[in-house]
Amino acid sequence: MQSSNSLKKSKLNKYQILIFTSFFTLLFSGCGTGPWFIDKSELKVYKEPVYLSNNANKIKTNGYYVQTGNLPPNHSFRDILIFYKDGYVQKFKISDQDFENNLKVKLYSEETNNLTEFDWYKVVKDSLLIECFGNPSYQMMTFAYYRTGKINSDGTLELKYDDSNYVCLFEFIINENIFNFQNKAFYLKKKWYQEQLHSSRR
Repeated sequence: MQSSNSLKKSKLNKYQILIFTSFFTLLFSGCGTGPWFIDKSELKVYKEPVYLSNNANKIKTNGYYVQTGNLPPNHSFRDILIFYKDGYVQKFKISDQDFENNLKVKLYSEETNNLTEFDWYKVVKDSLLIECFGNPSYQMMTFAYYRTGKINSDGTLELKYDDSNYVCLFEFIINENIFNFQNKAFYLKKKWYQEQLHSSRR
């Protein structure tokens, strides 16, 4: 009897080891199925007003901002930013090769996938902060990263990532016929998000 019980325990231990090994492999590798969890402690801007001062320079929302000037070394894509009045911002990259055609396809083609994930922005006087929703499929937990800069008096933007010294200049292009992109980010379904979302962002 003891021998039989020992055999069962040995098999059980092997199964437990296999389960734990598989779990931690998934946890650390993500295997392209993540992220599984939202780290809400990383997200802060959605709880704050879009404009934190009455005399703040306004972000334009009737078109898009395009990155201008020379690209940094080893970069072949330009950033496009679309801001919305309720404090969301959408970003995507367009290949610099055949840029105008690629931009038209992205912004105006009905074949474009209009479901995407939005980030957040806030403005303090002439300072602009964008909180980006890090949602890579190879990680198990979401994270936040930031772009900071300023809104110039001529309407252009200067922005850089927090971990970089390279400043990108953005020019605004008026166009109200942009394809209707929709926010599909899964933070929208979270109760804590809807409860703490600032009224200026609704």
